[in-house]
Amino acid sequence: MNKSVASFIALGAIAMSAGCAPVDGETRASGDGSARQCFFTSQINSYSDAEDGPDGEERFYIETGPNDNWLFEAIGPCNDLDFTMQIALDTRGMGSVCTGNTETLLIPRTPTGTGRCSVRVLQKMTDDERDAFEAAAKAAVEARRAQ
Repeated sequence: MNKSVASFIALGAIAMSAGCAPVDGETRASGDGSARQCFFTSQINSYSDAEDGPDGEERFYIETGPNDNWLFEAIGPCNDLDFTMQIALDTRGMGSVCTGNTETLLIPRTPTGTGRCSVRVLQKMTDDERDAFEAAAKAAVEARRAQ
């Protein structure tokens, strides 16, 4: 294959991958037909703890703006998540995070360095949806304790 054809193929591949990059607030269809929602890591304002999942999975929210909350769930153990004051997402240069993705969460530690754990982006929620979700999760915990 000559250099011009190889260059053309490489440029075509770059152009096609650029078309897959999400736009701020974009909703895309995923392979299962559900809508995927995305945000850029530069939009992250803060994070907060969420009620644990039904099987004890650690969960947390990342806030990207007014009324924009993203629910994440740890895949496996995520040491120090409950006690850290800072987190970061390692998106491997992509810069965007979408529902359904698995990302690497970075948790700064001293003196052992930075901890890493895998997390899944579950869904985007409004403030009202987040409040209702938390109330339902707390009620479920109380119901299990009462048994």
